[in-house]
Amino acid sequence: MIESKILKKAFQVHDKIKHLGTDEDMINSADMLGNLVKVISENVMLRRQLEYTKFIKKK
Repeated sequence: MIESKILKKAFQVHDKIKHLGTDEDMINSADMLGNLVKVISENVMLRRQLEYTKFIKKK
């Protein structure tokens, strides 16, 4: 699933920043990672709702 690939890459970037960047960089990276998780979760939920709606209309 593309979402898991995006999250994996974002976490890798965050991990590198933790070791190489400043504290501010690390906080910004963690915020970015949190926002990605939120957006991806919303997209997955919307996709599931859409599939459910299509399923109900077929009945």
